[in-house]
Amino acid sequence: PDGYPASTIGPIFISEGGQLVCGGFDRDSRVVISVFDQYHWKPYVCPFKGWDGATNIIMDRKGDIWIPHGNPGLSSWGSGVWVLCRDESAPAISLYIATNESNYLSGDSMTVSIELISDADDSRTVDFYVALEMVSGELLFYPSFGPTMAPFVEGVEIPAYTHLDDYQLFSLSLPSLPAGTYRWFAAFTHAGSMNFASNIASCEWQVE
Repeated sequence: PDGYPASTIGPIFISEGGQLVCGGFDRDSRVVISVFDQYHWKPYVCPFKGWDGATNIIMDRKGDIWIPHGNPGLSSWGSGVWVLCRDESAPAISLYIATNESNYLSGDSMTVSIELISDADDSRTVDFYVALEMVSGELLFYPSFGPTMAPFVEGVEIPAYTHLDDYQLFSLSLPSLPAGTYRWFAAFTHAGSMNFASNIASCEWQVE
């Protein structure tokens, strides 16, 4: 389409409100989400490259767009969900989470690490949430492993242009667990709120 900002066009869908939404890539291989308002394309360049599950992008009732993504440049790291806030307050922190192995036995030691990239030109004060999805689908929040949503760390300041590479969050010995697939989730919110300051990172692992 005339004026479309991406060099490669991906899948197109129509939101409940009748807006045309299209995914693609720019010439630097970054993901571009574009919304057509019947007159013009409005592009949103995402702070990551590579894109898994592109056909699953959705728009919620607020008009924010939820984008599944991967991190092919770091093969040991998990994928997650990026929330594109269209009120111009899009998250400026990219977050990835990983475990030291992908398969475990009960009693094994696990190390959980993150990578953090902040493109913001100022510091951000955030709350940090970490949760574990069990085989049953139940979501438990670290470190209490309770069902009540509570931050792992509150009021932490992320300086402008921060880059943490393979930063170890914690280690633990796995208790006796049912065999199956588990998943860690991690995300930053703006301090004292539930407004995302980052994507929702995730990482799968197995108990044999």
